[in-house]
Amino acid sequence: GQPSLPEDPLGQLAWLRRVLSKLWQQRHQPGSTKALIMGHIPPGLDNYHFTPLWRESYAKAYADIIHEFEDVVAGQLFAHQHQETVRLLPGASAPIFVAGAVSPIYDNNPSFRVWRYHGNTLLDFTSYSADIDDLNTLGNGDVAASSNHFAELYSAKAQFGLESLSADEWRNKVVDRLQSSTSAWQHYTQAMWGRAMSQASSWVFRSKVACAAKHMLASDFSACLASPGNSASYRMSGL
Repeated sequence: GQPSLPEDPLGQLAWLRRVLSKLWQQRHQPGSTKALIMGHIPPGLDNYHFTPLWRESYAKAYADIIHEFEDVVAGQLFAHQHQETVRLLPGASAPIFVAGAVSPIYDNNPSFRVWRYHGNTLLDFTSYSADIDDLNTLGNGDVAASSNHFAELYSAKAQFGLESLSADEWRNKVVDRLQSSTSAWQHYTQAMWGRAMSQASSWVFRSKVACAAKHMLASDFSACLASPGNSASYRMSGL
């Protein structure tokens, strides 16, 4: 079995609850603000093998805190996976935004994001990327030449037709359409993944991506895949 770990390593969850609780108590005061949560490894499943990135107890505790104080959470920004994606937490109005990476060690094109915001609201982000094959032709050490090869890839609102970056917008216009709409799927994979798309034509993989975007826990993810009407359940059963 898994080694025994503390219920709250280094008191991080308790600290997060204290900070968000203070912001929530002050939410109606003049000049009140919201929290922008930033971290490296996001809760949920990874993009490659669809295995949990956090211990389930920690993921549940984090999700409960975000749900309780969602009124004072402006956004959740994570990375680690070297591919861009979005994750929806149950009951949270702010999605988890996972950025790509400058390092191409997982065969990803180097990328970074520029965010637009006003006050406590995240308005939009624009992703910039460079083609790794083009960069390889420059040789080693030519940093100045490499920087010139980064170009705007997409802006989230324009790419996906979003009115805002809220979880409801992402759910209704992107995540819930990944399986049913070929156009939505192509827009998502072309924008988010770019180079790393070797599995993108698989129906099972497509279903896994859709379920992982909506379900943070492995048990909920498996139930989503096995649900009636899911393309993965049909394909895997041979129907």
